[in-house]
Amino acid sequence: GRPMTYLKTFADTDAIDVAHNLNCAQILIRVIVEGEARSDLIASVTVADRDSFTVTLTESTSGSVLVQVPRDWRAGS
Repeated sequence: GRPMTYLKTFADTDAIDVAHNLNCAQILIRVIVEGEARSDLIASVTVADRDSFTVTLTESTSGSVLVQVPRDWRAGS
């Protein structure tokens, strides 16, 4: 099957361009800093298309962005 997750690491920035190539309009986005999911750090998410988006954070930090295709959408999307 096609990949269902994508992980991008980032360092010392407050804007992360993510090209995940999952070809899905419905995705879950998690920002992870020091092993903790930090939804409070997400200022905005700007979706470019089904394969890419930009996350803007409330402060400059380092960590990773985890992208997942929700299980409910895997079959038909």
